[in-house]
Amino acid sequence: MLSAVATLIQPAVDSQLVPVHAHIQRMELFVYDQAKLALPESCRPLHCGLLRLSGGGATGWAEFEFSDGSAHLDLIKWGQVFRRLKHVEAAEARTLIHRYESQWGFTRTHLAAEALTAWHKALSEGVSGAESGIEASSYMTGWTGLPTEREFLGYYCQSYYSF
Repeated sequence: MLSAVATLIQPAVDSQLVPVHAHIQRMELFVYDQAKLALPESCRPLHCGLLRLSGGGATGWAEFEFSDGSAHLDLIKWGQVFRRLKHVEAAEARTLIHRYESQWGFTRTHLAAEALTAWHKALSEGVSGAESGIEASSYMTGWTGLPTEREFLGYYCQSYYSF
């Protein structure tokens, strides 16, 4: 049986495509504060947030949204599975994500694969962490009044886990 995640990350994360041998050095999980997002009451059991992978001067991130029926998400317990990806290269991370797909479940597997693909793309294109994803708004604060990434996440996040 072919993994759905393998088809998602296989073309984008191939160790032969990028000569850079960067390792994932930092991972961060953010859970958004639902009250500040002004979600309708029917969406309150949703857990929404973001996973960010960093290393080699690049950043890849992906957002998640799922419901497990509980009002509170134990972020540390839920995010522990991603520790296996720390200090590994993109090709090895792809292999680990595929290997643990059945244990991690669809949401975490897809989230890791999406963030890994974004990180790998940023590495391939030589995009620095400050230029990739939502971090680009950091440069515009003085001119547009948009919040920096740190300000945005600081305001809209309920919990944070860095590893």
